[in-house]
Amino acid sequence: MPNLVIVDGPIIRAGESLSEIANFTQGRPVRIVTPKGWDGGDITFQVSVDGVHFDDLFNPDGSEVALVCNGLGRAISLTGQSAIAVSYVKYRAGSSMWPVPQTEDRLFLTVLDGGVNLT
Repeated sequence: MPNLVIVDGPIIRAGESLSEIANFTQGRPVRIVTPKGWDGGDITFQVSVDGVHFDDLFNPDGSEVALVCNGLGRAISLTGQSAIAVSYVKYRAGSSMWPVPQTEDRLFLTVLDGGVNLT
């Protein structure tokens, strides 16, 4: 049985397009629950191995990893190319070229797969 961990966050603050740092050292992200409101744009990511230096996340073909988001509290499964194995991540509203500042704080929920629970 998987050991799922639910993380409150990250949060994109009002007036910003990039979230605070989310610490995913407890497991691999497998699902994102979007905020109830959204000012447009896909969800893109910055990733880091140390929580200090962040880089925009791209697919091997050079396209930015992007998830469609229209708010409304939808659960998005992270599979295939959208599956990311990272320690630290920031969520972005919009793309690296066209970020979309949010008019209100936007709280995501992130579900992590923490591995197999043997208990």
